[in-house]
Parts: sequence; structure tokens; C-alpha cells
Amino acid sequence: MKNIAVLLVYLLVSVYSSRGQQAFSKMYNLFGGWEAAYTVVNVSDSDIVFSGDFTDRFDPKIIDSPIFNAITLFRINLNGGLIESKYFYQNGYLYYSGWEAYELKGSKSLFFGKNLMGRKNKNYFYASINLNNLDTFYTILLEKTDTLIDLRKFIVHNGQIYSFGTMGNYLGAPFHVASFDTTGRQLWYKTYPNRRNFASGIAIDDDGNFLIGGGGYRGDGGTFDTFYKWVAKMDTSGYFIWEHQFDDSVKYGGGLPVIINGSYYWLGGKSNLGETAYSFITKTDRNGNAEWGNELIRAGSPYIFYPVINGLYSPVVVNANIYATGVEVESYDSGYTFKDYVLLAKIDTLGNLKWKRKFGQWYKDNRAFSLSAIPDGFIICADGKDTTHATGFTDAWIIKTDTNGCIVPGCHLTDGLVQIANPDAFVLVYPNPATDKITVQITDSRAKLKSYTLYDNKGNFNKHQQFTNYPEIVDITTDKLLAGFYYLVLELKDGEKAVKKILIQR
Repeated sequence: MKNIAVLLVYLLVSVYSSRGQQAFSKMYNLFGGWEAAYTVVNVSDSDIVFSGDFTDRFDPKIIDSPIFNAITLFRINLNGGLIESKYFYQNGYLYYSGWEAYELKGSKSLFFGKNLMGRKNKNYFYASINLNNLDTFYTILLEKTDTLIDLRKFIVHNGQIYSFGTMGNYLGAPFHVASFDTTGRQLWYKTYPNRRNFASGIAIDDDGNFLIGGGGYRGDGGTFDTFYKWVAKMDTSGYFIWEHQFDDSVKYGGGLPVIINGSYYWLGGKSNLGETAYSFITKTDRNGNAEWGNELIRAGSPYIFYPVINGLYSPVVVNANIYATGVEVESYDSGYTFKDYVLLAKIDTLGNLKWKRKFGQWYKDNRAFSLSAIPDGFIICADGKDTTHATGFTDAWIIKTDTNGCIVPGCHLTDGLVQIANPDAFVLVYPNPATDKITVQITDSRAKLKSYTLYDNKGNFNKHQQFTNYPEIVDITTDKLLAGFYYLVLELKDGEKAVKKILIQR
């Protein structure tokens, strides 16, 4: 039987590869409320700094309506240990998000977000921080306008801050672009009344212009408007060089722009309500004309609540391949409860899905927010939630993988396995260390044990047993095994898999 990937448990740090790099999957309950990790801000030789947000009160009558919300910053060491965490709240205003972070001039970084004032007007700000001292946090409000502006994407280019969004109601709003200097002074802004578009992603081409991927709406702003996918190129003065619309029924167009060796690729997703969602990749020529489009991953559920929840987003390029994180949806019920998995995928420039990894937590929904490439692998910023935004909570979740997207050696030998980050929530494995026997005890009635497989530290198969009665207790003899570390892979009835690392002593 060929080698099969093994999966690392929650809070287990595993040393992998000849260089001894560290990979891990860890949750951080920073302040006791609704928390998420959004962006890697800085990676040094000793630590990693992240931005995110924190909410401890929601309006129970309105979904996703925070009463108290703040930007968070937290620092971990290279093994995943939490060093420090801070949150920042502006008196009289409400920080809504810290989604985008860009490093400027060495130790200074910019964080962007929103100030909500009475939920009627919005001011936008950026905040500068010294990464060596998270208490050194300064905010500057950008210019306020009388019209509601929803700036959804920011990018720093040639010492200026560019924002891309909409003015007014999201579905009926005209496209909007603004430029600011690094003191927060508005240089210019433009609105495009005939373009009811929004930007999902921005990239800077090798000629210094912007590639924009997103979508738009045709119609008069009513119920029967039709959605289309949209790609465009714009110069740094806000003038369109070209743009194209693609019908939403075709499997190409729109999405997030990716540039590889001068060629244009776009990652997108289709997720209309009542239809099966999928993610796709498109290649266009340098004038935005579609050359081909391939479907990548299809959802397990026909009902998708968020616009690109089954899409791949936050793409990065490493060695002329595209890596992207996202969310894979497997089920949905009428209470807006999904079974969501954090997804990591590799796509080549021919549009082929080379592999995907899924990460999840026992009976929790999970969302990915960004992917960052680092010299020895990737970092995924995410969260894990228990119920709804109005009543539940989340913890910030950081996953650090190797260059194969794995958190243990050998996971690249197979694809598509769910990694449960906290198997201790439903199973006990004892004794550990063990000598002649290991006992597996299921502690949650929802977990139906289908099989176990034991591998050595190199991923070599040792033994396997399949069950039809889903036992609560199983004994595994280990008296003939050599001393050392082993991986016990537990497969549940629904196909989820978890791993316990076992030490056999003699």
C-alpha cells in the first residue's frame, strides 16, 4: 500500500524537512470575543506580526452588525507561541476592520479600516505602527465626504495610497477610485456614474498600471438586475485603458488578477444562490480578452451565502505557480450554518489544480482571509467560529505550512484530506507514550469511528483496521513495533480525518 498523507493535530508543532522548519496550526483567544487574523504584517528572524479585528458586542437584531469593534495586532514566535497582543479603539468612532496592511519605509506599516459614525457616514483612516513596539500606534482620518463611500480595496504604489470601491448603495453604486499621500491628504478621487462595478482584487502590472478584477450589475438597480464578471486596466490617474465584461454563466472572466512572466491570470468563483458554486481560473491576453477558463473546485452545497465563499482568493506566486487560500463549503442549513473548511490550493499556468489541502476544526466553521508566502512555506490567516455573529465567538487561527502546503511530512502524497485541528474535542488516545497497547476512546457521540491507520514517522504504512459498527473504544496492539514516533490517523464516518502523534517506548 503506498504512502498516504498524515495530518497534524491542534497545537502540535512538527519538525519537517532536512532544514528542520516548523509548521503548526494554532488558535489564539486574544481578548475573549469575536476575533480573526487577517493579514501578515511582518516576518522577522524571531517573530511574526499579524493584524486582525476584535468584537465583543453585536447588535442581535442585525447580522454582522458590531457595536464595539477594534483593530488588533498580535505577535507570535516562529513556533507559534503568542508573545503579545493589542487592540486599538478610537474614542467616538468604531474601527470596522484592519483587512489590508502594507509595510512602508522599513519599520512602519499602514493599516486601513473604517470609522462608522452613527452608521450613517463613514470616515476612512490609516494607522502607522512601529513593529518593534506595538504600543506605538497612530491613526489619521482620511477626508470625509457627504456621500457614503465604501472603499473595499487598497494598494500602495510609488509612495501613494490608492483605494477602489463604490459610492452609495453597494448593488447600485458607481465605481470609485481615490488617491492619498502618506500623510492622509487626499490627492484626487473619481467616480464613474455609468459603471456599477466593484473591485475584488488589484494588482500592479509591469508597466506600472493597475489590473482590476471584480464584477458589476446591469439594469436600473432593481430586483432583476443581472450580474457580470469584470476585468479592467487603469492608469495611476484613474483613467481606464481597457475593460471587459463576461457573462456570469460562463466559466471564465473576473476574479483576482495574477501576473506571471507578463501573462494575466484571474482567480474567481461563481456562487449565485440556489446554484452549485465553483472556483475557476481564467487566462486573458494583455488586452483582457479571454483565452481560456478552467473550473478548479466545486462546492458540496448548492446554497452559498457569501459572494465568493467557495472561491480561491489571496493568491501568491511562487516559482511561476499560483497558490491561493479560500473556503470550501460542504453543507448548509436554513440557519445560515455551514460546514466550512479552510482551503489551500496550487494551480499551474495551464489552469490545472495540482493539489488542495483542507483544514478544519471539530464542529466549527472556518474562514480564511489571506495567504502569505514565506521562505520555508506559507502562512494562512483565518478564524474558527462556533455559531452566528450575533451570539457566537471566534478565535484567530494561524496555519503555517511547508512548501507543499503540509503541516506534517509526506502530506503531499495524497490530496483532499480534511485536517481536524482539535481532535481532543472528540477522542482520547492513551497511554502516550505507549509500550504494548494504545486505546482509542471516542468521547463525542457525533464522531463515528470508521477506521484507523498507523504510520511510522516517515509516513510508511504499518497497520489498518476498518469498522462497520463505529465502536466507542478500540485497542491497538503495539508490542511488535520498534521504538519511536508514529502517526495514528483516525477516519470518521463523514470522511473527516484526524491524527494523533504517538511515542512508542521500549
